[in-house]
This record gives sequence, C-alpha cells and structure tokens, in this order.
Amino acid sequence: TSGLQFLRAIRAMAGLVDTPVAIVTGDYYLDEAHAAEIKALGAELRYKPLWLEELVTLARELLHIPA
Repeated sequence: TSGLQFLRAIRAMAGLVDTPVAIVTGDYYLDEAHAAEIKALGAELRYKPLWLEELVTLARELLHIPA
C-alpha cells in the first residue's frame, strides 16, 4: 500500500477525516497529479531525508503545538 492509498482510505473514514497526516517520500519524481491529490486530501508532503528536528517541527505544525 502506498502512502497515497493509505491517505485515501483514512480520509474515507468519518472519524479520521480531520486527522493530521504527513506523507514522507523518497520519490523525488512524484507525479504532479499525486502530489496535488495529497495536498487536496489535506496532508503535508515532505521528501526524505527528513531529519529529527524537521520531523519534530512537522509534528508540531500538524498538531498546532507552539514551538
């Protein structure tokens, strides 16, 4: 299952529609249509490598936690 397939599945579940999601990929040649769908489904898109500090910042942003 790809991250996009997983995102589609959780967005289809009423209780998970607003769950913060980040898709982290190593695919730098991600199709523009897939990238657009990820954003349209309300997820953040990040590319590897994602260092610990960046991951913590991303989690704080998704959860609306001040730095």
